[in-house]
Amino acid sequence: MKTNRTKEKLNELHVNGVGKLLFVSVAAWLAGKAISMRIRASKREALALARAMIASKKFQQEISKPGATVDSVMRVMSDKTRSAREFEACFGQRWPL
Repeated sequence: MKTNRTKEKLNELHVNGVGKLLFVSVAAWLAGKAISMRIRASKREALALARAMIASKKFQQEISKPGATVDSVMRVMSDKTRSAREFEACFGQRWPL
């Protein structure tokens, strides 16, 4: 069976250079690296970003735990999904992590 690859959509995140720098910094923070960054945002935007970062970190920590259960992973994944939706509503971009 042959598939038509030209019609497949590639779901990419299209952001400018500052956005890419932000996501690289967030990824480094999730990996345990110390970061220092300043952002100019409204209170709503800053909270949406902070919640998405924290929920992503908690999810990564939970799935890395030796004693993690399906229920505990599903609970933090639900929090991560909720915060990602809030981020997308605020910024118009999907939370990439």
